[in-house]
This record gives sequence, structure tokens and C-alpha cells, in this order.
Amino acid sequence: MPGSAHEMSLTAEALDLAVALVMAMQIIRMLLIQAVTLPLYSWMDRRCADVENRQLV
Repeated sequence: MPGSAHEMSLTAEALDLAVALVMAMQIIRMLLIQAVTLPLYSWMDRRCADVENRQLV
């Protein structure tokens, strides 16, 4: 993730945003990405394997 927590808090303060809200949104974003990545990779892996198997037949 680009930027550290310190940089995000400084940017939030410079933009007159709530630091806690910015940090919470970044944490939620990271958790959502982690929750979606494995199922998406598994789905794509199965789909690519099916395509390769069809081409071999």
C-alpha cells in the first residue's frame, strides 16, 4: 500500500479530514482486497484450466 499511516494522517490533516475516518477507510480497503483476492484467483485459475483443457482436446 503506498504511503504509511503517518503520511495518511498528515494528508488527512492537510485536507481538513478526520484522521480516524481516513485510517478506517484504508483498513477497510485493505481487508476487502484481501477477502476478494483469493476467491478471484481461484476462479480465474479454474477458468484458465478449463480453457487449456478444451484447447488440448
